[in-house]
Amino acid sequence: MELLQGDDVLYDSDISVGYSSQVDLEIDIEGIVNNINQPLNNRPWINVDANGYVRPHQIQPFTEPTGMARRLPIDATPLDYFELLITNPQTDQTLISLLVEETNRYANNLLRQQQAHQPNSRISYWTRTNEDEMKAFIGLLLATGIVKKPTLESYWNESNKTWLINTPGFTNVMRRNRFQNILQCLHCNNNENAVPRGQEGYDPIHKIRPVLNLLNETFSHHYRLGRDVTVDES
Repeated sequence: MELLQGDDVLYDSDISVGYSSQVDLEIDIEGIVNNINQPLNNRPWINVDANGYVRPHQIQPFTEPTGMARRLPIDATPLDYFELLITNPQTDQTLISLLVEETNRYANNLLRQQQAHQPNSRISYWTRTNEDEMKAFIGLLLATGIVKKPTLESYWNESNKTWLINTPGFTNVMRRNRFQNILQCLHCNNNENAVPRGQEGYDPIHKIRPVLNLLNETFSHHYRLGRDVTVDES
């Protein structure tokens, strides 16, 4: 036991002992030493009788089924599972159709604005996108996470000087300007329905709310969680 001596008292962590003489000091220390192992109520650890101890809450065995609620055929591809998990089972709306609808909506609004101010801008060449093209666009986005390059434009580089690191697959799927057009207009929700900040009903994630709602619905429908669930930051 370490005692810190002050002017009038000795300190033992959160126990203070007053003294007026060496004799008093010795008596107080002896009392503390004798009682230090007693199971006091205000101490965090106490002696427990293992034979008579009863758990406050019994953990019940987990018997619920887990994993995919419906297994696809044995020859199903990763794309089949991807499309399963992005399709709302109640409405048959897919993430792809949502992106197509809102991207076209935003592009049309942007096109009207740009034609009045910048008639020769890239968006002036916009044409409506569709589900097949949106799938190709998302595929290229995923590919950029696998094939690392310094700039977005470099994925479409076809120069003979860089033949060793060229990625002709990007050009074969979609032209660069078209990819950048879709990227510029990519939307998940109607901006006209957004409630301004500070007003009742304001949603800080309005722009991606439909995507979250759709995925929460499809994931809970198609996949059953196990007993232990880690909730990540959100």
